[in-house]
Order: sequence, then C-alpha cells, then structure tokens
Amino acid sequence: MQKIVFCFLFVVFFSAKGNSQVYMHGAGIGGYFTDVPGAYLAFTYSPRINFIENEVLSLSAGIPVSMGFSGNYYANYNSNYDPYEENTLRVMLNVPFIVNINWGAGSTKQNERRVGFFAGAGFGYHFGDTGYKLDRWGNELEVRDYRSSYGPAGNLGARFKIGRLQKNLEARFSFMKGINNADVGVFGIAALFNF
Repeated sequence: MQKIVFCFLFVVFFSAKGNSQVYMHGAGIGGYFTDVPGAYLAFTYSPRINFIENEVLSLSAGIPVSMGFSGNYYANYNSNYDPYEENTLRVMLNVPFIVNINWGAGSTKQNERRVGFFAGAGFGYHFGDTGYKLDRWGNELEVRDYRSSYGPAGNLGARFKIGRLQKNLEARFSFMKGINNADVGVFGIAALFNF
C-alpha cells in the first residue's frame, strides 16, 4: 500500500507543469454535530494553497476554519413575579489542517470541467461544549463544560462550476476524532461558495 501511495504522489509531482503556489478560498454555512448531544450552525471560511497542479488535478493544503453556535436564551417572570431564566447557548470552533487531492471543477483556476471532487486528511483542533456535567448520582447539572480536543481529521466532497468564470459551489462532509481527554467526535456538513 505504501508503494502505491508513493508512486501516485511521484506521478502527480512530476506531471505538474509548475510548482508555483496558487491561493484559493471560499466561504459558506453548514452544520456541525458532535457525539455529545448537540448540533451547531456554523460559518466556514476555507482558504487553501495549491502547491502542485496539472490540467486535471491539484494537491492543496488548507485550513477550513468554522465557528458555530446553537441554543437559545429565554428570560421571563413566573406566576410569583420571580425572574426565570433559561440559557442553552453554546459555541464551538473547529480548525483542521487538511491536505486535499482535488480533481475537476475547482481543482485549479484554469480547470474547465463542470463537476469536481476532492478528498483529504490531516489533523484538527476543536473547542466546544462537552455536554452537561453529571453529579455523583448521574443526574444532569445545568453547568456546561467547554474543552479543547485535537486529533485526526478528514473531508471529502464535490464542487460544481457556476457560470463562465471559475467560481464554484462546494458540498463538503468532514470528520474529526479527538484523541486527548475530551475525545469528542465531530461531523460536519457544509455548503461553500468558492471565489
């Protein structure tokens, strides 16, 4: 398997016309879901640098940063005119470093194909809610705990060319599995517009 990967990377490297770096980026919206009960609406900015390109595909490194939030805040008075407050607001930050293989639309600025695909792997950082804390009897407490997690990450998706210029829409699925004490699993689905 290692020989196949090495040969593939060797062919891609030497079939590239040049080794100049090309900056590409996109922005969009998506949803993030953790294995701790919770879902987030997230805004994503996805910069990447193509460091190997040819007519059909490219190899890129990027950091698709996502910031999300969820929950609600409610304040009122009960029947005794005592203030009542409920706050379930949560935030999260997801920052993976991903190396992608891009093929077709969106792989390079010169690619004329209408549809493209990409897949990649890397390492990610996640800061977010780890859920309700439990007391010693197993009851949920109203206190939430935020922790950082890091671990292997990956993504895959498709790009669809729009118009005559090399703008495209991207549909992305991503995953990160924490390997430290807060071993949270994070799934993401996003739609981006690439400039």
